[in-house]
Amino acid sequence: MIRDVANGRPFVRYKPTPWLLDVAFADKVNDTRYNKSFQTVWYCNSTTTNNPKGLKIGDTAIFMVPAHLASKFSPLKNSKSYVLFLPNEATSPIAYFGANNTFTAYGGVNVQNQYYPSLSKYNSTQTRAGNDPNIHR
Repeated sequence: MIRDVANGRPFVRYKPTPWLLDVAFADKVNDTRYNKSFQTVWYCNSTTTNNPKGLKIGDTAIFMVPAHLASKFSPLKNSKSYVLFLPNEATSPIAYFGANNTFTAYGGVNVQNQYYPSLSKYNSTQTRAGNDPNIHR
């Protein structure tokens, strides 16, 4: 992944509280506000940067699994071509990057405190010059 507008501006992001994610948006099946407010899927936008699984542009790169789907995805967490973040665990860096390339910036096996859904509700719909994520509108 490389920094771009579609994947958020990672200079500053605020972690939603557990109450917001688990109480206010408890019903993620019937209440569409959560999916319309938060980004939980990121797509590959670079084939040259830390891409050990050979993802192509547009392939799913990261999926933050909601709690109601965790039991379905948990057995698959180390076998997918993309990184899975489950409510209490994540894809092993070794399973994704290999034993010789653990990609230290990844942060370790359980990095749930560092990774969380991004608020996308207020993302700008206006284009930026050269897709530059540093230009505010």
